[in-house]
Amino acid sequence: SIYCKGPFPAKTARSATILYNSGQTQLREEKYKEARKWFELASLVLKLALYAAESLPLLVHVLHNLGYCHYRVGNNEDVMRCFKTALAFAEQAGLGGN
Repeated sequence: SIYCKGPFPAKTARSATILYNSGQTQLREEKYKEARKWFELASLVLKLALYAAESLPLLVHVLHNLGYCHYRVGNNEDVMRCFKTALAFAEQAGLGGN
């Protein structure tokens, strides 16, 4: 399992959420390169949390949106990397359904 033991730190959750929301704001304004930077930062913060089980749903959202940004600017290889990684984390966390 990739999960760390112990609680997901509240500060980490707040930081990642702020970064994610900043990316969402840029995404709504169709500023995909700027949004990508915010999502990459959010992804890094969540990955540094050692993949606490509580961080995985937000990490999946971040990677999905990061992939969308790559799609909008034509980085097809990065699109697939982000979507595949998001899918793997979603499956590992038992997110989604059949």
